[in-house]
Amino acid sequence: MQRTGSRLRVLIVEDHHILRNALAQAMSLDRDIEVAGLCRTPEEALIRIGQVPVDVMITDLEWREDPYGGIKLIHRALALAPDTKVIVFSAHDDEERVRQAIQAGVDGYLLKDEVDTVDVVRAVKAVQADKPVYSDTIIKVMARLLQEPLESATAVHPLDTLTARERAILSFLMDGLSNAEIAQCLGVAEKTVKTHVSHVLQKLGLTSRYQVAGYLRQQGTRRPGPAGRTPRT
Repeated sequence: MQRTGSRLRVLIVEDHHILRNALAQAMSLDRDIEVAGLCRTPEEALIRIGQVPVDVMITDLEWREDPYGGIKLIHRALALAPDTKVIVFSAHDDEERVRQAIQAGVDGYLLKDEVDTVDVVRAVKAVQADKPVYSDTIIKVMARLLQEPLESATAVHPLDTLTARERAILSFLMDGLSNAEIAQCLGVAEKTVKTHVSHVLQKLGLTSRYQVAGYLRQQGTRRPGPAGRTPRT
């Protein structure tokens, strides 16, 4: 769904009612933002995303019933609405959670003990303008992750985390196509392509589409394979 109004529609997914209401109140004080829904569980969030356009989803990562419910929610939400921006607002800063969130395609990751609700409002506007936002501790965690070997006996290669659509996007990037040209080839909105390109770059740890060719050459890869695994030369 595309947003029909001029205000940003924000979905808040948080099981703690005091924090959920505090976030909603902070959002409602900004005339550029409209609260699209308050959800206690990932299931409620997915139903809401199917009902109304959502520009930005703010979500926790863990629920008592499902410690990895937030990661699953991010994957399913972006499958339903790939144009939606996602901000993680969590107390968890362990490397595995951060890795999973980045690979899932989040646009921001804020820690509850490092920012307040006003900072979250600012983050909503930043990610909508395609500016990723991370807490200081998360930036340090990401730096440690980037220092790790790209591949090991048990690690998943970043190229293997791409979805089928993202592999197609990567192939178009290799051919030097613009977002508008890719959109025409796939028969989708240019904004949708822009979102997919952003996710591809995030998963590969790149900051520009112009780094793609060099990255693949460095990995010894001609172009992404059609299904899951990536051929190496």
